[in-house]
Amino acid sequence: MPDIVSTLVQSFTQAPIFLSLVTLVGLLLQRKKAHEILDGVIKTLVGMTMLSTGSNLLTSTLTPVIQKLNDVTGVTGVVPQNFSVYGTMLSEYTTAVVLAFLGGFVINLILVKIVPWKQCKNVYLTVHVALILSSFLCASLSAAFGWEIVSVPTIVTAAVLLGIYNTFSPAVARLYTKNFTGDNYTLGHQLQIGTGLGVLLAKAVGNPEEDADKIKLPKGLEVLKDVTVAMAILMPLIFIGMGIAIGQAGIEELAGSTYWLVWLFLQGISFTAGFTILLAGVRMFINQLLPAFKGIADKYAKGSIPALDCAVFYPLSGTGAMLGFVSAAVGALCAMLITIVFQMPVVVFPSPNVVVFDGMTLGVFGNKFGGWKGSIVAGFVIVFAVHMLVMFLYPLTGVLYGGGLTYSQTDYSIFWMPVMSILSGIGHALGLA
Repeated sequence: MPDIVSTLVQSFTQAPIFLSLVTLVGLLLQRKKAHEILDGVIKTLVGMTMLSTGSNLLTSTLTPVIQKLNDVTGVTGVVPQNFSVYGTMLSEYTTAVVLAFLGGFVINLILVKIVPWKQCKNVYLTVHVALILSSFLCASLSAAFGWEIVSVPTIVTAAVLLGIYNTFSPAVARLYTKNFTGDNYTLGHQLQIGTGLGVLLAKAVGNPEEDADKIKLPKGLEVLKDVTVAMAILMPLIFIGMGIAIGQAGIEELAGSTYWLVWLFLQGISFTAGFTILLAGVRMFINQLLPAFKGIADKYAKGSIPALDCAVFYPLSGTGAMLGFVSAAVGALCAMLITIVFQMPVVVFPSPNVVVFDGMTLGVFGNKFGGWKGSIVAGFVIVFAVHMLVMFLYPLTGVLYGGGLTYSQTDYSIFWMPVMSILSGIGHALGLA
């Protein structure tokens, strides 16, 4: 029986399956015809799988190069990488992580039903991100209060914090997303608070009328307005630049029998392919999920909208996403250099997750509220700050501290680090930790 339950939980917490079930329920509530239900469910499943495939390709091309770049610096530090630390927590503390996630999801649904403010009626559907946050809360609450990770106090407190965050943090993003999504969906990731700060920066330095997607280029460069073409030119150059910094010998260890410069070029093209697949998947599943979700909202909580993966926003400004990524990469590298040069207690290496996913999201939001300047400034400043704050986040992760890996994504540094620092202080004051 435990194996069956575990299998069911693992299956239904896979993002493509979970969102396909959401689409199925929504279409059934709207009493759609069988062929319409089948069409919606399959396109949601395929589209979400394409999004996941594209996302995995983005990180799988960049991660080995970033790690090799980290290795050649010759110092010991920490790499913010969600999936690595989440994998450790899930394999060793499955019960706590899954129960806290399920409890948080139920609390989110209850709050969406009972809160009177339309702004806060957000159903958090980014399952894998919620599971990662659940693992972080279990680890950090255990360290803060001296509780066992698999214990009632840890699981219940983690579930409550998760449910509150997943309800109210998308409300911050909704303040801005409603201006360009028709208030049909909002951001549900681990960067709602950070994105809000990015928007404020973009407004301060830029002008939304200077839209990155509408930049006028000389006729011979008009082709660069196609984000796929622009990225296919830019990304190989970035990879080759990092490869030169690493050195031929280091890249040859990764490239195998392929000539090292050709390997770097193909990594850049693969990154572009991943982004293109991701965008196509987003367009496919979002066109099915949103009408289906309306059926759930109408029956359960009027005015509620889904809070979705950050990748859903990339098609809204392809050029903005690209500018955000590039400026985020520069910000992450600057943070690394500062922690090395000034011999900080913890050297923080660039996080592929933050650079790609957070950087692109910040670029989109920055462009919407501050044009191309907003994209660049939001991506650089927020990602730089996130990496610097990892120095203070890392020691709060309890059993994971000292392993060389920690949690990434903007809100871990900007929101959860101060929250957990306060809770840790309370735990020490009470003599619990």
